[in-house]
Amino acid sequence: MKRACPSGSSVPHSEVCCLHRGRSQLEEQRGCRDHEGLIHDDMWKVEVPSDEKVLVLCGCASGVYVTSLLWLSTWVRRRAREEGGWAKLLGKWSVGLARKAPFAGRVIDAELDKAKQSIRHGMRWPPGNTIRGLPDVGVPEKAVLSQLRDWAAEDNAHWQSGKISGAVYHGRPDLLKVAAAAMESFLLSNPLHPGVFAAVRRMEAEVVAMTLSLFHADVDSGTGCGTTTSGGTESILLACKAYRDWGRAKGVVRPNIVVAKSAHAAFFKAGAYFGIDVEIVEVDPVTFAADVQAISRKINRDTVALVASAPSFPHGIVDPVREIAALAESRGIGCHVDCCLGSFLIPCVAEVDKSIPAFDFSVSGVSSISCDPHKYGFAPKGTSVIMYRDAKLRAFQYHVSADWTGGVYATATLAGSRSGALVAGCWAVMTSMGKAGYREAAEQIMKSTKTVLAGVRVLDDLQVCGDPKVSVVAFQSTSLNVFNVLDAMSSRGWELNALQDPPALHLCVTLMTDANAFVEDLKASVEEVRTAPAGAFKDGQGAMYGLAASIPDRSIVGELAVAYVDALYEMGA
Repeated sequence: MKRACPSGSSVPHSEVCCLHRGRSQLEEQRGCRDHEGLIHDDMWKVEVPSDEKVLVLCGCASGVYVTSLLWLSTWVRRRAREEGGWAKLLGKWSVGLARKAPFAGRVIDAELDKAKQSIRHGMRWPPGNTIRGLPDVGVPEKAVLSQLRDWAAEDNAHWQSGKISGAVYHGRPDLLKVAAAAMESFLLSNPLHPGVFAAVRRMEAEVVAMTLSLFHADVDSGTGCGTTTSGGTESILLACKAYRDWGRAKGVVRPNIVVAKSAHAAFFKAGAYFGIDVEIVEVDPVTFAADVQAISRKINRDTVALVASAPSFPHGIVDPVREIAALAESRGIGCHVDCCLGSFLIPCVAEVDKSIPAFDFSVSGVSSISCDPHKYGFAPKGTSVIMYRDAKLRAFQYHVSADWTGGVYATATLAGSRSGALVAGCWAVMTSMGKAGYREAAEQIMKSTKTVLAGVRVLDDLQVCGDPKVSVVAFQSTSLNVFNVLDAMSSRGWELNALQDPPALHLCVTLMTDANAFVEDLKASVEEVRTAPAGAFKDGQGAMYGLAASIPDRSIVGELAVAYVDALYEMGA
């Protein structure tokens, strides 16, 4: 539709004339010049009345204000999720403000210093002359070996008591002998040089193949592959690195993985190392297993993998792997199963206990599995295997520097040089044990586990966490401070694992565990705590763990953890 311009020419009203009611009078005075469907220079010289300027400025200010509020609200909500809820976030901020206040800050710092000092004093330092610098002249071999024997005797007596949770998974002299002989034969070997150490390369490939066979994969048919690593943490780190790079190849800029809060801490380390967001979901409060529906709600377009545990380190629960893997497969992403703690035990136990959920490559959608031969495979410490369903995913684990001036550099793991002696020790133990040997060991371990489980369940003051199917038994208490029970058990020579959120303890049963002694000592410890006068445990681990759990600012707890790690490298007297 054409309307008359004040100058008398006729043009489409929407193009030039009367573009804004606030300039109409000005245009009438000036006249519309040369309307040929083009916007002319005078259009940019519109004089906006002052009241409209105010409205424009107010609108802009309102937009900035609303946008800022939305951003701040989103940021605060995200921080609350990261901290575990509004109460913890507000508590952290409160403590942070208190630490900035002169008096309160000094009090908090003084208490932290006392706690750090206590940590340092709690470190055991074996007897003998402390070496603070390289000796000017070499110490005679006889003296060196004598000192080592003395230290070993003290440490060995500790774990040989049968009162340690995990840590040492067997004490069989025959396995120690074969591992030591194998390692001695390959002390100077390095898998980084396969042309020099061909036997190590072969043993490493066979260790991977033997481990894959326990998890229903077959190297010969091309349905499985993997590498050895230095331990469960490195296996998990490399799996996460593989998923990150797989995601990047598909255009994911900031990848994330979804884990239950019971997943191993190595997944959080991987997130920190590799820039992966770790989305955490709660476990079922009754079963302590990963909540599949909660995992589903966390998945987004940047998710590259879901994680399941078989079993979880804290509570010994096997997650619903089949459901989690199916969810991952339906979304076109990976599913990693952490069997580091399950090791060679869970495949053997699952052969006879059909109540254990399927967890290996027999489950469609499972794309990687981590397993530690140095746990229930009884291999020397420093041996783990990371397995993949196919070689394409494994390739994302590798690092390649094709343009390095020193030549083309490619490694499968985080380390460059590695010890071939560990590979040889692992190979020797695995081939010596065979399936029959591992099945026999599994039967013995599960017999001890059932004794421990029954002993906990008969105590009214303790509640078993979920329904453990393998070798870890975790328990909590609604009537006692469970960390005081930890103190009472420690006084009887036991070293148990303390858990948090909820407060609990666990025992990881091994071939070394004295199950009957555990049951008797636990019964006596619970009775001691139940009848103890007020303040009896005020200086024990119960007080320390209780304090740590009550501190809303987890960065303070982090400071204490840093002090602990620092203390590991401090020289004794």
